[in-house]
Amino acid sequence: MVRNQNEPDWNEMFHTELYSASGNPKLVSYIQSVRDVQQLSYVSRFFGELDFALFETQHQKILDGVKLKDKIKAEIAVVEHLKTVSDMYMKYLSG
Repeated sequence: MVRNQNEPDWNEMFHTELYSASGNPKLVSYIQSVRDVQQLSYVSRFFGELDFALFETQHQKILDGVKLKDKIKAEIAVVEHLKTVSDMYMKYLSG
């Protein structure tokens, strides 16, 4: 599933807002410099609707932890999301 270039990149917007909530511009700048947006775009071409649905569910869990100010819940949700994304990258990049 290829994202229509005219549609907003909700995933990128979610992550940018989450980083910005830290209130630490240096941290935001560092995170954005580490993320390889071109690589993310390349791999995300292979994601299907089920992948995006899973990301949406995981993003909601992260937000739930943040809203509740439950650091452990938020951390667990972030780690779960990172593992999912890492596994998908390895799957799609290895062919």
